[in-house]
Order: sequence, then structure tokens, then C-alpha cells
Amino acid sequence: MSRVFVSTWGQNDNLGDSVLRRGLLDAARTERSDMHVFVGDNDDGYLTALGLRGDETLYRSRSEWWRSAMSRLLTRKTFLVQTAGELVFSGSKPHAGWRTLVGVAGARVAGGGGVQVGAGVRDPAGGVPALERRARRALSIVAWRDTPSQEAFGMGEVVPDWAFGEGADPRVLSREGRDLLTVTVRGDRPGLKSSTIALLTEVARERNLGVQVVTQVRRDTERASELARAFGGELKPVVWADESHAGWEEVVRETYRRSLIVASDRAHVLIIGATEGALPLGVSGTSIEKVLRIVAPAEFTMPSQESGISDYLEAELDGEYAVPARVAAAQVSLASVKDRIQRLVAG
Repeated sequence: MSRVFVSTWGQNDNLGDSVLRRGLLDAARTERSDMHVFVGDNDDGYLTALGLRGDETLYRSRSEWWRSAMSRLLTRKTFLVQTAGELVFSGSKPHAGWRTLVGVAGARVAGGGGVQVGAGVRDPAGGVPALERRARRALSIVAWRDTPSQEAFGMGEVVPDWAFGEGADPRVLSREGRDLLTVTVRGDRPGLKSSTIALLTEVARERNLGVQVVTQVRRDTERASELARAFGGELKPVVWADESHAGWEEVVRETYRRSLIVASDRAHVLIIGATEGALPLGVSGTSIEKVLRIVAPAEFTMPSQESGISDYLEAELDGEYAVPARVAAAQVSLASVKDRIQRLVAG
């Protein structure tokens, strides 16, 4: 039986973090895996959405998790599964990456190895520490969630974000019966411009949709209230209070299943919305560069400027509805890499 060490740590108030890491955890698990999961300081509400089965060994301390991984590394098959989600290298010290490099080299002695799938660099243009790049070259499987991250490392492949593998069966998705245009934006950046609000209001009017403001990240609550007022306050905002991640995921997915369009500057709002059949639309008071590159591997090509929104919506909504097919293709890609991970771990 292989030992598998995987990190699922994320932000307690961010639903996207638990959803994408559920996909990673599921991919790293086999029927005979001895699972060792780093959950850090995440609370029980966050853990509800990870898909834990109860037979995992959980770790609150990263150093304890690493010490356990290193124990018997040379004598028992061990796989180190690197985190998914965002990698931040600004301020990294020159020796960053040494632990991964040493750990994977040791794991190979007993037939194990390392994997990184579903990660992306926050600022690919800012460069990657040399040892971090070398450490990734020691891994057995490397797949990034966006092309600029792959280019920053100079190796690996690109697959859609793990969150594309969660949610509804694409075969049951259609545009029929959808009566909402759902909006949510980050609370830590400038809000939407008045012109964007006016444009979305007009789109909703033309397509007979109610404008629904929702939060997928708790810290966006104040901004959600502002947005609801800006859109006229016809529908009360759906805001995340004290519900668990699993409980709130049900609420937002239900909202997205009613949505024809989901507009946001948070990538995982657009991804989860798409997996429930809603057309993703990037909007922001600043830049949506990060959002564009994260959804691109699933063949969602959104306009980067407000001036392109009307043409985008007309092309996507008035012709063949391609959202389900793109989600299905993303899930095929993720299923393939999941199969490779599981064959590696079980082999």
C-alpha cells in the first residue's frame, strides 16, 4: 500500500479553494492508498467540502506532515502530491523548493515519486525561483492550470482547473429555464464601473433576467450589498454567513443552475457557474487577466474589455449553446490526468 501525502489547505472563507482541492484529493486517492492530508488551520466548515472519507490521517501542522512524509521514505513507497491552486513566489528565498526536491528524490528510492497538477503561478511574469523549477522537473507528472504558468516553469502540460471536474453532469445542462444573471466581484479591489453595471442591467432587461448578486467568498459580503443596491435591489443578495462550505456550495450551485450568465472577477465563480450550465463572463473594476488565463484551458475565451461583452454574449447565447460541451471536454481532460495519477500511485 502506497503512502500518499497531499495538501488541501486553502482559505476558510473561499468556496473555490475547497472545491478545487476536493478534485485534487479525489485524483490522488486509490482504493489501497494510505492517505495523509494536510488541512492546516482550516476549520470544520471548510473540511465538509473536501470529500474526506474518514480513513485519512489529517495534519494541522505542516512541519508534522512533512516529518511524517519523510519517515520511512526510503523504505516504503511514498508519493508527494503538491498543492493545487495559486502559487506565490514573490519574496521567496533562493533555497525555496529544496524540500520538494529532496523529498521526491528520496521517495524514488522506494519506488515512489511526486506529482503536481492543477497549480498556477499568481504572477508568471515575475519569474520562478531556480530551485522551484528544478524541483518540478523531479516530479513524475506535472500539469499546470494555465499556459503562462507552464511557460514560467518551462515544462509540464496544461489541463483545466480541478473545479471543472465537479458539479452537474454536462449531459443534463442546457440554457432552458434560466432566469437569472448572477454577479459577484471581489471586495478587495475597485468595484464595477457604472458603465459595466449599466451594460449588465441592459443585458438582463433584454433577456428577461433578474440580476442576482451572490457571494462565493465571505469577505466579499460588503461589496455584494453595494452591488445589489447599484443594480436596483430588486433581488436580495445571496450572501454567505455561517454556513459550512458544503452547505454553501449547495446554495450557490442552485443559484448558478438558474443563471443564464454568471459575471465575476473570481475565476472559481465562473468555473463553478459553468459546471452548472451558466455562461461565464469576466467583469472587473480593474483587470481580469488572471481569470482569462485560468478558464482558457477549458476553451472559454471571454472578452478582456467591456467593449467586447455584447458581441460575446450574442455569439454565445444566440447560436449553439456550447457551455455543456466545453465543460464535458474539460472533464475528459481531467479524468485522463486523474487516471495517470492513480495508475502511478497504485503501480
